[in-house]
Amino acid sequence: MIDIPYAASEIDKAWITFSQGGEVFSKTLEDDGVELSSNTITVRLSQEDTLKLDAGRSGQSFVKVQARFLLIDGSATGTNTLLLPVMKVEKGGVIK
Repeated sequence: MIDIPYAASEIDKAWITFSQGGEVFSKTLEDDGVELSSNTITVRLSQEDTLKLDAGRSGQSFVKVQARFLLIDGSATGTNTLLLPVMKVEKGGVIK
């Protein structure tokens, strides 16, 4: 969940970008698991998304996350970049 300085009603489009090393991927409001409400945006990553991230040798590293917005008035803005922890997963691959 990312706190944002805008009301949900002010946002036309959003991109939430995750970056770690050379891996970069984004989610939009149209994607499953992305919810915009009040002054927060929540992104639930799929197993495939989380497997793109590397916990590193120590078992913990970080992913950079930034949200960018196109507001209904046509202006563009974004959040500061956040550093969120990536923890080691003992069982690799997609589980079903």
